[in-house]
Amino acid sequence: QDTLRVIGIFYFFFSAANACSASNFYLLPESTSISVGETISVNVLIDTKSESINGVSAFLSYPNDKLGVAWISYSEAFSVQAEEFYGEGIIKISRGSFTGEVGNVAIATIGFRGKSEGNALVSFITESAAPRTSDSSDSLNLSESTGTTFTVGQSQVQSNPYFCFLLECLL
Repeated sequence: QDTLRVIGIFYFFFSAANACSASNFYLLPESTSISVGETISVNVLIDTKSESINGVSAFLSYPNDKLGVAWISYSEAFSVQAEEFYGEGIIKISRGSFTGEVGNVAIATIGFRGKSEGNALVSFITESAAPRTSDSSDSLNLSESTGTTFTVGQSQVQSNPYFCFLLECLL
């Protein structure tokens, strides 16, 4: 019985340590406002919690009626491209590293374009993963990963001062 208790205590602490050290994705900025037709950059990052990881699968969802993806660019970390897809409210970014990455690591920058007015949540979805370099087990804690909220407003029509001057002269 004492042996089982010791094993149980060891298992509890080992499990808690793994949960505390699990990596998580996050987006910056955490929230922002844009206008219809405007494009803004959003950074995709991972906090590895001091563990070395050799790959990422960052899968995100967004409301396709409110936002569009204009472009995606990648950081130098995770230089091996495995998958890229965006459209229809889904983004799939899968990349690898030969050496492993540790810390708060930039993965990509996504250019989101405002399509229609309203609030738009961009969030990480299932199938996202971050395999450990040591044994390829998934280190990702998806519930701790944070997305971003957009407030998409009316487009800001900018007047041309030269045109306004000419219009005033004609009137």
